[in-house]
Amino acid sequence: SMLLKANGFSVVTAVNGQDALDKLEDGENVFSIITDLEMPIMHGYELLRELQARKIDIPVAVLTSRAGEQHRNEAISLGASDYLVKPFDEEGLIGVVSRHQEEMA
Repeated sequence: SMLLKANGFSVVTAVNGQDALDKLEDGENVFSIITDLEMPIMHGYELLRELQARKIDIPVAVLTSRAGEQHRNEAISLGASDYLVKPFDEEGLIGVVSRHQEEMA
């Protein structure tokens, strides 16, 4: 979140997928979601499934340490628009979020 804030983005943070869904239901206006796959309570795959089920059409970037092709394929099949592996390229992340902002404008 510090990187995004330093680059002029407003950031809403969530501790897990359920917290993210709760914030969206409470009316948080976001143009991009960045999620890890490994989180307590509701992991990233579950969050992606819930976003699809609830027809929430916000671009999602997965940012994870799981570099395997099967993890990438699973995330993309569940609606992720981007898949970044830690350690990540900061300019790459800023580019992804900027693109999401343009897509939602």
